[in-house]
Amino acid sequence: WRIKTLKFYNTTAAAYDYFYYWNQVGQDYFANNLSAIYNKLTFNASFRYGITRKNEIADFEHQKYEPDVNPYYTYTFSARYRILNNPSLSVGLNYSFMDFTYSSPLYYTPKGRKLTGISTGFYQAFFHEKLYFYAAGNYNIGRELYYEESVQNPGSIVAKTLNVDNINWETETGYNFKSLSISAGYSGFINPYYKNRVIFGNLIIYF
Repeated sequence: WRIKTLKFYNTTAAAYDYFYYWNQVGQDYFANNLSAIYNKLTFNASFRYGITRKNEIADFEHQKYEPDVNPYYTYTFSARYRILNNPSLSVGLNYSFMDFTYSSPLYYTPKGRKLTGISTGFYQAFFHEKLYFYAAGNYNIGRELYYEESVQNPGSIVAKTLNVDNINWETETGYNFKSLSISAGYSGFINPYYKNRVIFGNLIIYF
């Protein structure tokens, strides 16, 4: 919907995800995403609440080491400004928070994770939108909590912070011709403890 020159877009989803290659972990979740666009400015806010289905737990904070469900929630805020129209070039700021109730050795379970960062995006189309190139990246400064036994007071638990600064990027180029779409891309993610790079290709035929 819109109010004069201010446009709003909202999406809501309730779903179940199952990650077979991610240690057979399933989750139920509810998510909502709201975007507001005014001229060259885009604001976005999203929220998700989920429950990871009963699986292995190993949580020092709560002294819990038996299988159980694992509730979590996350929210994000971002603002993006479009500097150029053709090619499309934008810069933005973003903030996110994520918190799991328990820790698990099977999947990533951040506690009190806060990320603040900058982002940029570029898009250029050629030959009447048939050929395109897209690139995006962001850099985030972040911290999350972890728990350990106090050295000064044995038996008590203290919270400490962990550096989770990260950088990630993606590029994609593609060609669209009538009912055929071909694309290929490359993406990467790096933080102090983990690196991931992916090369992908897509071939889509519309009937």
